[in-house]
Amino acid sequence: MDDGTVTGEAAQSEHRELLLDLALLVSERRSLAEIFSAFAESLLGATAFAHASLAVLEPDPRFMRVVGSFPPAVQPPPGDDIYPTRDAEVEAVAAIEGGLQYALAKVDLPFARFMADAGLERAWTIALVHEGRIYGMFTVGRITNTRFNPDELAFLRHAARLLTGAVVEEARVADARVDAARSRILSGLAIALGEGKPVETLFDRLQGLLAQALDFDFLHLSVLAAPGIVRVVGNTNPGVFRQNEERYPLSEIAVDAILAKGSTVAQYRSDRLDSPWGREMHAAGFTRFIASVLMEGENVLGVLDIGRRRNLSFTPEDEAFARLVSTLLAQAVAQSLRLERSETEASRSRLLNELALLLSTGEPIEAIFDRVRELMGQALPFDYISLSVDDGAGMLRVVGAVPPALYKPGDRLSLGDAESGGFAAEGAALVQFRTDRAEGVWPEAFARIGLSRVAVILLRHRGNTRGIFALGRSEGRAYSADECAFLEVVSMLLGQAIGNLARLAESRAEAQRATVLNELSLHVNAGQPVETLFDSIQRKVREALDFDFLALHVSTPEGFRVGGLEPNIAIRATTERSGEEIGLGAIFSPGQSIAEYLPADREAATLRAMANAGLERAVSALLGEPGAPLGVLTFARRDRRPFAPAEVSFVGLLATLLAQAEANARRLTEAEGDAHRAGLLTGLAVLLSAGEPVAALFERLTEVLGQALAFDSLVLFGMKDGSFVVDAALPVGFLGTEVDARIVDDGVRRLFERNIRVGEFRPEFVQSGIGRVLAAGGARRCLVVTLRHGPVWLGALGVSRLANLRFSEKDQGFLDLVGTLLAQAMAGQQRLRASELDAEEQRVIAEVAAIAASTLDAESVMQEIVKPIRRFVPRPFVTLGFIDGEKVVYPTPGGEPVVQLLSEHTTAADATGQSVSPEPDPRIYGYEIFTAYGCHAMTLTTCQAAGAPSGYLVVGSRL
Repeated sequence: MDDGTVTGEAAQSEHRELLLDLALLVSERRSLAEIFSAFAESLLGATAFAHASLAVLEPDPRFMRVVGSFPPAVQPPPGDDIYPTRDAEVEAVAAIEGGLQYALAKVDLPFARFMADAGLERAWTIALVHEGRIYGMFTVGRITNTRFNPDELAFLRHAARLLTGAVVEEARVADARVDAARSRILSGLAIALGEGKPVETLFDRLQGLLAQALDFDFLHLSVLAAPGIVRVVGNTNPGVFRQNEERYPLSEIAVDAILAKGSTVAQYRSDRLDSPWGREMHAAGFTRFIASVLMEGENVLGVLDIGRRRNLSFTPEDEAFARLVSTLLAQAVAQSLRLERSETEASRSRLLNELALLLSTGEPIEAIFDRVRELMGQALPFDYISLSVDDGAGMLRVVGAVPPALYKPGDRLSLGDAESGGFAAEGAALVQFRTDRAEGVWPEAFARIGLSRVAVILLRHRGNTRGIFALGRSEGRAYSADECAFLEVVSMLLGQAIGNLARLAESRAEAQRATVLNELSLHVNAGQPVETLFDSIQRKVREALDFDFLALHVSTPEGFRVGGLEPNIAIRATTERSGEEIGLGAIFSPGQSIAEYLPADREAATLRAMANAGLERAVSALLGEPGAPLGVLTFARRDRRPFAPAEVSFVGLLATLLAQAEANARRLTEAEGDAHRAGLLTGLAVLLSAGEPVAALFERLTEVLGQALAFDSLVLFGMKDGSFVVDAALPVGFLGTEVDARIVDDGVRRLFERNIRVGEFRPEFVQSGIGRVLAAGGARRCLVVTLRHGPVWLGALGVSRLANLRFSEKDQGFLDLVGTLLAQAMAGQQRLRASELDAEEQRVIAEVAAIAASTLDAESVMQEIVKPIRRFVPRPFVTLGFIDGEKVVYPTPGGEPVVQLLSEHTTAADATGQSVSPEPDPRIYGYEIFTAYGCHAMTLTTCQAAGAPSGYLVVGSRL
């Protein structure tokens, strides 16, 4: 590189050649970068200049772009090919005609500093001006501080004029290209618009062509999706801020600030925008934006945002172009919205027409809800929909809820707990609210499942509230007036549907209830058990009454048995339960025969089981009079909705008919039982009349009693040797092997002493007598009848049960009659035995008299009379003592007689004529003799002669 200066003809010749080459380059219409690169290379090689650079102004006149800087070492820092015009004071340079030369060390500008840093000391700069407009700046420099001479300046000024032409031409061509590109873009958008293409298609075409018409780095379009809500149609950088199809409030766009300036287009810098959008864009490196509002008349339809990373302002032409693009996009949006409105109106009309059709066909409300849900998505988009209807008992039943996050079909709600949030009291038909701004449990619940806006509508028909219809969406925008009007029409039709269905259901239920009652009334007098009768109509009862549980308790002598239970909830069906256990006192007030209640609020074992099984509400009715009910009928539900008055009345009528059926069945059973018992008693009388001992007929007696009386064991107590004993017992051995005879005798005697004819008792509560005997056999309930004939005590008959089941009055009466028959038979048998004994006694006396008359000595008499006595005493011991003066002489077989002083011989026989000792008594004379001969019982009878005692007859038994 030559740092010296060249003057004279040589210099001028070089300058002319350089200018000629430059002119040729310009005329060839090469690009400005190619022209300057070639020119600079020649310039630096043929002149004393060490540096040449060309910069042109950007559309934003605040910035310049370096076209070329040679050598490459002498140029702005990397990335600084665009820098502010103020760094080079371009406007000041332009004001100096012919350019400006300067020592770099004396100029405090960034443009001069980077040349000085590259080792240059002097430079010359001229502004490229055409028709008063600055297009750029041409600069040359040298490494010495030698001033530029006039020849050099003239040459440089001539070169600057040629470069100005090239710069202007390139700017003109660039502008023409941009205009053409913009025309193509607008034309393409217009064609697509004419073809009815959606705005998404227009955005895609704009995105593909915009780079030819506008310098940009980011493109974003949001259009109106619903009143106050816009959606993202396109985003060239989806990783920044909002995604495609995302919706957000129009209020988040500074539309009002743009329109307040009297234009639909405005530029802004992201770092000066205090909003989430501004902060996100600035963080992503996008600095300069142009925003163009899509308008149709006075209505805002969306916003088009074009962004650049560099802070280069958009030109007025850019703004005009953006405005035209926005106009076409707005038309597409408007067209789309009109089409959507048309489709929405058609969908709404279709929904209303189909809903009206469903009303006429009487479809169930579940089918109506499903169809409304399907059609509603086309007529009014939603994220949540639910329908709850009045169940006729003050509760709301959830027909459907989608998604079922809060409710499920079949759930029961009170009106105060439902979605209304209290608006029902205010009389409003429709209420909408933001879940984050409304107070209460339900707004909070809706917010938890992601809903921001909810509309709730009361469904009314003929002045009555029939249900609640709710619609919700995740975005917070309010429902528009036309949306609310549409929802009110839908709600009116739903209210009519629910009202009509409710009347139809009530009519069907009433007819079904009448059918059940009529069918039941036909069988009331059939004499069937109430359980059988109820089972036969249970299916039809379910069609007439909505319930989850039923129970029928039938009274018994011991309490109440479960006659019907569906489903089983841990209430033992085979167990007799007391009235207290099934809750009679807890359910019914005095004189009350039907009651509705909450099982959890009452104290009783059965009611606790119901509550534990999840049953919330019940209604119970007594079968018969409150004082002596024949049973209890109960229906229950798993929710708390009250039973309707018609339902309660139906339960009461059902209980009345079941009570009549039970009473008739009991009368029939009683009559049949009476006839059966009468027959059994007749057969028993015939059996006993045969004269057989009762104990011998005991097994047959057990069979007869078993046909009329339920028992587990039978015991017959009779008289033996003056004491009551167990004559017979079945089953064999149930009393055990050791029965205390004294306890048996004492127990039976107490029955007679207390004048008990028929008595029932629980053995465990009777600690003496019969109770102790029967309790040993495991009996828990006993029935005893005493057997007597006139004043004579004959014995007793006892029946026992292992279960603690009371014997009925019929049972007691039947056993009393059996006891009478047994007593008569036993008394007859006793009379027969007594007459037989009397006859035998006369025969014995006659034989003894004959022996006494024919036999002279006492020993022979004793030997002979043993024979007839043996008929009464199988192994007798007989001796006859004669009074001999003051002595009594007793002969003994094969031995010396026993002699005793008469004064020492005192017996009961002296006073009564005879004494009886059931066992040897030391106080009786001759005790040693009797025991020596093995006697266990004996009698002593006084012998009379001429009115005075002549001796004593002793008869002993050795058995």
